[in-house]
Amino acid sequence: ITGVAYLSDGGLVYEPRESKKGELAAIPSPYLSGALDEFLANPLYLPLIETNRGCPFACTFCAWGISVLDKVRRFDLERVTAEIDYIAQRSPASHWYFTDANFGMFERDVEIARSLKSAADHSPNLRRISINWAKNSSRYCTEIAHILKGICDPLVAVQSTDADVLRHIKRDNIHMHTITDLVAQARADKIAMTTDVLAGLPKETLESHFNTLRDVFAIGFESFNVGQIRMLPGSEMETPEDREKYGLKTRFRMIAGSYGIYDGEPICEYEESIVQTDAMTTDDMFTLRLVHFLAWALWNSGLAQPLMRYLFVAEGINPLDSILAIIRTDRLDPRLAAFIDEYKAEASTEWFDSAEALIAHFKKNHQQLLNQEYMKLNLKYLGKMLLDRGLAELMLSAVAAQSGSPVAAELASFSMERTLFIDGMTLRKDKRYSRNLVEALARIYPTVAADGTDLCRFQIDEKKLRAVDNELKRFSFDENPVRAVALTLQNYGDKMVFDFAFGDEIERRGSETFLDSFDYANQLNTYSRIGSA
Repeated sequence: ITGVAYLSDGGLVYEPRESKKGELAAIPSPYLSGALDEFLANPLYLPLIETNRGCPFACTFCAWGISVLDKVRRFDLERVTAEIDYIAQRSPASHWYFTDANFGMFERDVEIARSLKSAADHSPNLRRISINWAKNSSRYCTEIAHILKGICDPLVAVQSTDADVLRHIKRDNIHMHTITDLVAQARADKIAMTTDVLAGLPKETLESHFNTLRDVFAIGFESFNVGQIRMLPGSEMETPEDREKYGLKTRFRMIAGSYGIYDGEPICEYEESIVQTDAMTTDDMFTLRLVHFLAWALWNSGLAQPLMRYLFVAEGINPLDSILAIIRTDRLDPRLAAFIDEYKAEASTEWFDSAEALIAHFKKNHQQLLNQEYMKLNLKYLGKMLLDRGLAELMLSAVAAQSGSPVAAELASFSMERTLFIDGMTLRKDKRYSRNLVEALARIYPTVAADGTDLCRFQIDEKKLRAVDNELKRFSFDENPVRAVALTLQNYGDKMVFDFAFGDEIERRGSETFLDSFDYANQLNTYSRIGSA
């Protein structure tokens, strides 16, 4: 580095500097200088912290690994830990983001994790941290996962498990055994693990994507994020050469929460995403959209996870195949079929053929969108299920129908009791179950003893229950229940389930999960007021 530019109170400053190989020059911290204090104090903003810069990997869908950034350089450790302390003393944010491409790559990251844990322990606000975990390092990541247990779920990005696909996206240097070892260790230590999966990768077919999802379920991830590829400027996949080489076709859609009135002008952000390749049709991609929603609603949210886990362990029915059986049958209950058709129809209306068409639509309809919120479909339709026990029961019954075992139906009933429906928000409830059900649960949850009590205690943290209730009221539940539930899920988390216990040890799955970078409903209301002032 021959020089650095940074923002100070006096404006943009450039100074000639030198640095040792592998380290960034001593760039003055904008946090420690006080330049960002006004932003730290704003509850609508969340801190972003960077401890190193660059990425050694060259994944074609990502801009991190382009040639100018493929060397990893680190900020001084003392600066990083000082920033963590500084932010913890000033920010009311409950959620922080680490923007490193591969946190956990270096031994010193363990020390940084300890600083984060200390900050969370002493802060009245900080309770969640999002991290981009190292892709090829289980040694340090395992220790960091222990240190940050309860405030950060480790994420190990799979993207695809197809060897040919990984080769085409230049990701074949990331070892699957590292991922499986890390997940296995996390499960033994009762640490929830999550992953990312992308749809629309070059040379990926519908069936190879299904196989990736089967692998993700089989590996044992507690949850996974899955979606269509967003074209990132600067990435190799976004170039005209890759678009032509792999037959990449794209469309545009708005980003939920990323719009408002600025200086009297309606402005929205949008994404350009892949909807077709030379190996996957547009119809295939829309099929995946439905599959991804059902996987998210049944597995990630926890609604059908006990049932799906048992069917996989006891009968070898992969959760993905349970989902495919639901969408491929012609004997689905009419109410459930109508629900799925409604989702498919709305999903098809999100997309525009050009950015210009999307912007014109937003400018014409911005007031309606500001008043009613442009909601993420997964949140909206999960909200519908949490408001309709009958609909959720039909969905669980459709999963249980994949088995001929009587215990499957009882597990569906248990899953219903475990779900925190909006009309059943209570701190605690007790229910007795058959010995067969207890034995079934013992096969998938280490906290349940096969020869233990048959009395199940369902319970939820009082603070979480109060927070959910307050959010529902804040979003005018009585006027628009679906909107209120969707925005509550957006801001508070998707794990609307009770913790449960057969005996003294509690199986906790109702922990808070953040889905977005900020309380966008509150921010929209703020900008709406500014625009109308």
